[in-house]
Amino acid sequence: MRTIAAIVGPTGVGKTEIAFKIALRWGVSIVSCDARQVYKYMDIGTAKPKKRIRNTVSHYMIDIVEPNERYTAYNYARDGRKIIGKLENPIIVGGSGLYLSALIDGLFPMPRIDLTLRQRLSLRSAKELYMELMRIDKPTADRLHPNDRVRIIRALEVYKDTGKPISEWRKGVESVDFQVEYLGVHMEREKLYRKIEERVDSMITDGLVEEVEFLLDRYGETLTILSSIGYCEIISYLKGDIDLEKAIYLIKRNTKRYAKRQLTWFRHIKGIKWLPAELLLENFKRARN
Repeated sequence: MRTIAAIVGPTGVGKTEIAFKIALRWGVSIVSCDARQVYKYMDIGTAKPKKRIRNTVSHYMIDIVEPNERYTAYNYARDGRKIIGKLENPIIVGGSGLYLSALIDGLFPMPRIDLTLRQRLSLRSAKELYMELMRIDKPTADRLHPNDRVRIIRALEVYKDTGKPISEWRKGVESVDFQVEYLGVHMEREKLYRKIEERVDSMITDGLVEEVEFLLDRYGETLTILSSIGYCEIISYLKGDIDLEKAIYLIKRNTKRYAKRQLTWFRHIKGIKWLPAELLLENFKRARN
C-alpha cells in the first residue's frame, strides 16, 4: 500500500505556497482538500491558488462544480479517491477536516439532519451524550473524544433515525488503497493571526467585493455557499447593513475563529508531524519517514 503525504493546517498558514514549492522540487501533483475551492467562480474569497501556480503544477478537486450545486463531503470523498487512484505521485493539501476525514476514512449517505432531535440532544451535557453513545455504539464512542459534542450528537441522531449505529454503517464503506502521512504546518498563533489579517486585506484589494457582486447577480442571495466566511460579511456590506470597514473586521475575526476550530480538529488526529513551513519544505521526504 502506497503512502501519500497530506499537508494540513489552519487557514492562512501557507499550505498552498509550501505545496507549490514541494511540487516543483519533487514533481508531485496536488489534490486540494478544501470544502469551498471545489466551487467555480469563488476564487478570491476561498483563497484558491493563483492561476500561474495552477498552470505550472497540476491541481485537482478545484473548480469542479457550480456554486448552486449541492456538493457534500461524501461527494468529495467519492471523486477525490478516483482522482488519487489515477495519479502517480499526489499529495493532499488542505484544511477542511471533515472532507479530509471523508477522503481517507470514507463516508456513507446518512439521513438528513433532524433539527428537532438535534435541539433536544443539544440540551444534554457532553457526559450524558457520551454515556448514551457508549451504550448504543461503543466502537464509535471509543473512536471519539468524550467532549466532541458535534460528532457524538450526529452519531446519536443516526442511530435514533435509522435504528442502526454509525459503526454498522461504516462496515459498508469501501476502503482506500493508500495510507496517509500527515504533515502539519506549524506557526505561532500571533504570527498566524497577523497573516490572516494581511490575507483578508489582500482579498479586498484583489476584488472580493466585485466577486461577491458577480455571484449575487448570477445566482442570487439564497446561494447556500454565500453564507460562508468572507462572503456573508460582504453581502451585509452590499445590503447596507454595515460599512466596509466593519465587514473587513468581521472577516478577520471570523477567520481567526475558524482557524482555531481547525487546529482543535487536527489535534484529534494522531500522528501529525507539526513542522515550521521552512523546515517542512527543506525536509519533505525526511519528514515523512
